[in-house]
Amino acid sequence: MPKGPELAAELASVANRVDRCDDLYTVARDLLTDRLIRTKAKVGQVPRDVAARLAKMDPGDTDTTLSRGSWQVFLMLCARAPVPGEEVPDFDQMRTMLLNRKLQNAAETWQRELRAMAVIREP
Repeated sequence: MPKGPELAAELASVANRVDRCDDLYTVARDLLTDRLIRTKAKVGQVPRDVAARLAKMDPGDTDTTLSRGSWQVFLMLCARAPVPGEEVPDFDQMRTMLLNRKLQNAAETWQRELRAMAVIREP
């Protein structure tokens, strides 16, 4: 979509008309074929700026903050799936990991406070 004064209204209109990625085909049917790109990729294969936006999105969410040259990008996350063979931590592992991180931070803070209050005397 080219940048222009009506761009915000047009992007909002598109976002209101699509609930799923398949809905984009209806919206883009009159556009050139290179204007709608649907990609299935691992996170490491996606450009950094796109990956940063996708990381903050849930399936079905849209984003219009990216641009490519003079064109504004309408980005939509279709689905998210775990990578086969990659271990996903369970609830207990995540809870333990977060608890350990909190304890580590508390210990480091306490140690800094003790050092700041310490009185060191030399004979």
